[in-house]
Amino acid sequence: MVSKEDFERQLADLHDGKVDELIVEPDTFMAFQRAYQESSFRSQIVGKANRGGKIHYRLKTD
Repeated sequence: MVSKEDFERQLADLHDGKVDELIVEPDTFMAFQRAYQESSFRSQIVGKANRGGKIHYRLKTD
C-alpha cells in the first residue's frame, strides 16, 4: 500500500521534473488526496480521470 509520505515524495518528484506523470489508482486515492491537499504546489498540478478510476496527474502547462 502506498502511504501519504510516498505520495509526498512522488508529488515533489513531479514538481521537480524528475517524472512527467503521476498515476493514482482508486485504492490509493485517499492517501494521495491527503498529500495533495497539503502540497504547497498543488495549484500547479492537474489531474485527468480515466476509465477504471485511474487519475493521471501532470504539471500545468501555460
